[in-house]
Amino acid sequence: MEVLSSHINVLKRNKHTLNNIELATTYPSLYKIIHKNVDELMVLHELAIENSMNLKQLDGDGDVIFYFSLREITELLNKVSVDKVSKQINQYVYLGLLKKIDPDNLPTKMKLDAAKFQHSNKYKYKRNFYSIPSYTVGVRKYADEKSSEWKQKGYVKKEFTRETLLRGHGEEEANRVFPQMKGTQISKDNDNVAKELMRVGLILIEQKGWTTESEIEENIHLYCNDRKWYKSYMMKTIRSEFWDSYGLIKQSLNKKLAEKYNIEIPVNEQGNKMYPKIIHRIN
Repeated sequence: MEVLSSHINVLKRNKHTLNNIELATTYPSLYKIIHKNVDELMVLHELAIENSMNLKQLDGDGDVIFYFSLREITELLNKVSVDKVSKQINQYVYLGLLKKIDPDNLPTKMKLDAAKFQHSNKYKYKRNFYSIPSYTVGVRKYADEKSSEWKQKGYVKKEFTRETLLRGHGEEEANRVFPQMKGTQISKDNDNVAKELMRVGLILIEQKGWTTESEIEENIHLYCNDRKWYKSYMMKTIRSEFWDSYGLIKQSLNKKLAEKYNIEIPVNEQGNKMYPKIIHRIN
């Protein structure tokens, strides 16, 4: 009981940390990403405290394991879309503020309960179990760095998938955020489209020094339904891999770049200058 009490105190201290003004000044990148969703993290902590009293199991790091259904958390947050809540949770896991437990590493009873739940409901995946680390200085620093990385790589919650991480970070990171999908590889069709997007993008950059995501998408031809959506989805999926592999950067057009690449700055209907984001080599 004393051990359980200490873990609950850790969760309560985390809540205090999330409400501390120091978060905005010391960890600005993290604050920018989560400040609008602090209430959601508070709810997750309350669920963790409530579940901890019943489950009383620890993960490999000594943090209390707990469970909640996505539908439950969606209702508690007064949200409508379970899918959006799921994607928000994926972001928290990426930042290191929440952990998903690999089903293979669950205590025996939890593993059996998860398998039984999956079988009785005919779900593709088992239920997710979670844990929340103590928000120490090291954890906050890591989350701040991951927040900067999120912005730098142009990640968007809506399109943030296991494939995004496989391409941009490798299998270990993909398994950390999506442990239930461990072993799932990139489909042949997605890989072919990704290669074509990068091939066309490099050609356009070689021709004039720069390009845009929309220009790349417009210059490849697919024979499938929802071609426009699919190309846009895949473009976002390969961003990190594409930029890192070929020394590219995506940034807003400015006067210096316009002069360097001889780009005429576009204007809108009101005659105001527009500064679209272009892709070019870092050096």
